[in-house]
Amino acid sequence: MRLRTAILLLPAIPAMPQAPSNVQTWLNRGTQAFETRQYARAAEAYQTAVALDRGRIEPHLFLGCAWMVQFMFASESRPPENLNFARKAEAEYGEARRLDPRNPTALKALAMVTLDEAQALNGEEKSRKLDDAKARYRQLLSADPRSELANYSLGVIAWRQTYPVLAVARKRLGMRPDAHGPLPDAAMRREIRDRRVAII
Repeated sequence: MRLRTAILLLPAIPAMPQAPSNVQTWLNRGTQAFETRQYARAAEAYQTAVALDRGRIEPHLFLGCAWMVQFMFASESRPPENLNFARKAEAEYGEARRLDPRNPTALKALAMVTLDEAQALNGEEKSRKLDDAKARYRQLLSADPRSELANYSLGVIAWRQTYPVLAVARKRLGMRPDAHGPLPDAAMRREIRDRRVAII
């Protein structure tokens, strides 16, 4: 699901008029490589386009997407070097935001990559990264109040920050995973509600 959404970020970028420089040529080459899933070659072409015109937003968006897809494909195994793809994607989308602070493609992508990074983490580090993702999705909502992706993702984040606490409580009470209904311990229900209701 995340990968499919990330790939959709690339075609969502509007077509550009023919430019006097080679920027459009390199973007076209990158897109041809991207469409055949040659993401490393696509990134190389997009890097050339960025180098030719750093003040133009589209090459940064295209390059950010090429890095992001490589991170998401590699994220199944999660070796540390795969985080480099995430960092590169964030840098390009960050540059796009510098050029256009309310650019919806950049806002979506930054939020998505932050949420994806959170999945590889644990404990406080995961909680901080989920808070970062939440802040980024709120920025997207500020730019696009009707964003389904932002609203859905904020719900997912709330669930991820709440459910583990509930799962631990159920286990402590000896409840089976398939047992339905509220926690039988009223004090524990109140404690979880008081700690987590603000997140929800």
